[in-house]
Amino acid sequence: GGASDRPCSDTYHGPYAFSEPENSAIANYVTNLPNALCYCDVHAYSQLWMSPWSSRRILPKNYLTQVECAKEATAALASVFGTEFDVGNTYRIIYEASGGSNDYTYGDVDVIYSFAIELRDTGEYGFLLPAEQIIPSGLEFFQAIMAMTEYFVKQGY
Repeated sequence: GGASDRPCSDTYHGPYAFSEPENSAIANYVTNLPNALCYCDVHAYSQLWMSPWSSRRILPKNYLTQVECAKEATAALASVFGTEFDVGNTYRIIYEASGGSNDYTYGDVDVIYSFAIELRDTGEYGFLLPAEQIIPSGLEFFQAIMAMTEYFVKQGY
């Protein structure tokens, strides 16, 4: 679910996995990273911080630590301008999807902290975020990344 067979659709799944050069390049790069700990697939919009799985009802075995990390990140993000994010796994928090790159990095590459992140906003502007919100979005996201880094250090990574 969550993907289209129509090539002109913005949710077109392609003829096969990693059929597009951009996706193939990212998959090859991530697969060859030694000991990758975190992967963030960043999108607009909806203010969501999501863990795997997107195509399965079951939660990943590392779900509790993924959520703990995500909650620290989104708390740091909210501390900047008050922007609130929902946290959870993709299937339950947004909808069933055909499988995102965070599913791939978690399931096939063993990157424990694999997230799909939907930045500002919640739908008022959608993909056309006003220019005056771009820098604030970046500043708060930077704080989230810093909080994740601190979380990893506290966990002994």
